[in-house]
Amino acid sequence: MRRNARDINQMAQVRVFNRRFYSIAIDGDNDGQLDVPLVISLPEEPGVEISGPFPKNYIFDELGQTVDGQNQRMTPPPMIVGNGSGASAIKFSDDGKIVVVPALKATAAR
Repeated sequence: MRRNARDINQMAQVRVFNRRFYSIAIDGDNDGQLDVPLVISLPEEPGVEISGPFPKNYIFDELGQTVDGQNQRMTPPPMIVGNGSGASAIKFSDDGKIVVVPALKATAAR
């Protein structure tokens, strides 16, 4: 979500808790406050997982670019998501774009 958030507590956030669960928090109603995070689980199929280490936290500024906890722009390492037939790397670019490319599947830290 690209809103006019300038404070870390107002910026869209994705938190990856472990190999199967993550949450998304956005300001869906544009009131300046993040909504209650939506927790999502990956399907319970063999090999479907996010690679560690955990936890992973992603914060997106008003331009959709990733920032750290001090609101400094940074490019996190790719996030690897796999299933029984392979894996994909989710890369975060400096200009706020996300690119998905094939990747080698690593064993997730549990």
